[in-house]
Amino acid sequence: ITPFPEAESPALERFALHGRDAVAALLGELRLRGSLVTVYYDSAAGFTVGNVLDVDATRGMVVLDCAGDADVQHSVAVARDIVVVAFLDGTKIQFALEGAEPVEHQGRAAFRLRLPSRVLRIQRRSAPRRSPFGGRPAICRVPVPGSAGQYEPARVLDISLGGLAVLATPRLFDLSRDQVVGPCHLDLPELGQIGVSLRVRYMEAWPTEVGGRRCGCEFVELGDGARRSLQRYLDRLEEAKRVGGHAHAA
Repeated sequence: ITPFPEAESPALERFALHGRDAVAALLGELRLRGSLVTVYYDSAAGFTVGNVLDVDATRGMVVLDCAGDADVQHSVAVARDIVVVAFLDGTKIQFALEGAEPVEHQGRAAFRLRLPSRVLRIQRRSAPRRSPFGGRPAICRVPVPGSAGQYEPARVLDISLGGLAVLATPRLFDLSRDQVVGPCHLDLPELGQIGVSLRVRYMEAWPTEVGGRRCGCEFVELGDGARRSLQRYLDRLEEAKRVGGHAHAA
């Protein structure tokens, strides 16, 4: 995770936070903590460092100070685009702003801008993910909504102690972001089945299968027994990866 703005792409949508109240609350947290923000302007041709001075959800406005000199302040005021980057508890916060209006806020040079409609929260993955063996895939059986006792199998694409990604197709089940699904049955080769609940974090197209989607999920309140079984499975994947790597090198 770099301190520079991430280039816009569909892949970033998984990190997006929408909604005026939610966005205002996050920017308000930056203000309360006094977090430094870096204000990049004109496609990051220039930048300055400042703070969030005020957040007004009702009026849809945010106020940033501008620590730069008069030339920098002028550049921000006439910039074609503005992207702000900050860090909060190890999470990268990024949002685009427009309409920088020079104002004075409690005796400090500042800018008033429209509250962004979308903020990115990009977090470094705390647990490394592993891909199951191609010949022995792990399968997650997801309950079909409205059909008691009926499950549809979804192939696990990668997995960690924190969550997993499965290959989903619309004909099987329709999932949406932040939806919690469960109990699901996760079949781990050679170790058996564990029960898990999942929170959907993102959905994106899977190009190798028509209509397929990659569905990234995090585990919700993973039990101790399930965690131990999952750790054993991940250790086996890691060992097989090392053995395979040495064999290939030889």
